[in-house]
Amino acid sequence: MTATEPTEATMKLFSRAGALPTLLLAAILTLTACGAVESVVDDRSAGQVLDDNVIYTKISTGLVRESADLYLDVSTSVFQGRVMLTGSVPNRDSLDTSARVANAVAGVTEVINELQITEEGGFKSTAKDLAIEAKLEAKLIGATNIKQSNYRWKSVHGIVYLLGLAQDQAELNRVLTVIKDTDGVDRVITHVKLIA
Repeated sequence: MTATEPTEATMKLFSRAGALPTLLLAAILTLTACGAVESVVDDRSAGQVLDDNVIYTKISTGLVRESADLYLDVSTSVFQGRVMLTGSVPNRDSLDTSARVANAVAGVTEVINELQITEEGGFKSTAKDLAIEAKLEAKLIGATNIKQSNYRWKSVHGIVYLLGLAQDQAELNRVLTVIKDTDGVDRVITHVKLIA
């Protein structure tokens, strides 16, 4: 998550209130204006930032069109055209539909489908995962020799899924150590590419 992306919780709150189309339009306009600012702090160009934000918005819109429940169950992370889907869905059909929606969006170079098929969830599980994500945000922002803005992470039932771009293997190792040393994290699955 970055400062220019609306949070999953915000998107879901507005979708429940029936304001999703307005929110999506506002997000696109905001992201267009902020894309150049974000590219200064990570290793994507302003064009890549804008492309990733458009992909995110189109996938979110596609999931809403399929089903409000599907949208609420699936989290989408995008970095350099690579899409990571995380969350819990009730069946294989929901998992396949989510992947199909993501693959149909222009500019997507890869879909990493880490959705879990399970009925587990609820407020307690979600609260635990949100707490893990918040702890990681604070720890990674404060960490030395880690370019935090190059990473996206989601926690699902204590499993942290990581997407992004590491400066080198040493930086990725530092990131993995921070994540593994965070309370509540059971396991880390990484989809990070190396620059060097």
